[in-house]
Amino acid sequence: EAIIPDIYDDGTHGVAVVDTIGSYSLTDVTTLTNIYLSNNITTISERAFSACANVTAINVPENVATIGAYWLQNMKKLKTINWNAINAEYTAEFSQTYSVGSQYGIDFIVGYKVQSIPRYLFNPQSSKSYVKSIDMTNATSLKEIGSWAFGGCYKITSLTIPASVELIGAYAFTECTGLSSITFEISDNWYRFSSETATTGGTALSLGSAYTDAKWIRDTYAQYWWRRIS
Repeated sequence: EAIIPDIYDDGTHGVAVVDTIGSYSLTDVTTLTNIYLSNNITTISERAFSACANVTAINVPENVATIGAYWLQNMKKLKTINWNAINAEYTAEFSQTYSVGSQYGIDFIVGYKVQSIPRYLFNPQSSKSYVKSIDMTNATSLKEIGSWAFGGCYKITSLTIPASVELIGAYAFTECTGLSSITFEISDNWYRFSSETATTGGTALSLGSAYTDAKWIRDTYAQYWWRRIS
């Protein structure tokens, strides 16, 4: 298990706050099974945990603001991501994600303070992403799900969108071919827009059928931004 401390003293330069996991910091450390990060962490750099082949669980703490490309590449036994980052940004380009390669399928659990899930976190460029479930039961602060956030997560079969969510980005669930049921806790006043910033001129979405809504969000209207206008 890797527990990243809040502070570090190297015996020469004095005590420093640990706020960054540097590039390649724990790459290919096959003895690790769990990674626990403190709330001081604000940056997870490129390939920070790449090829930690035996890690089964990782937490992303609430103060993480930026995450670099390939951060979870080839973590073949990863089963659980506890996502608590309030407003993290995934800094990779679309073609640089290649997020995970878990052979088991990952449970992605969203914490109660999370306000947004970043774009591109998982998408079809990951050679098919292996998230198999998204638990937003406690995600009462979640406002936004970013574009391409879960694209290609074909193992997801059902999903509940919390009442707090106001924006779902374009292609957020595209190519989620197993998704056959989606429930909106608030199904009224949803519109689709051709741009992320638009708030007027959208087309109303008549939601309420779990099967039809799933088809729309993964396929028919996947290219639009879905916004709830209260």
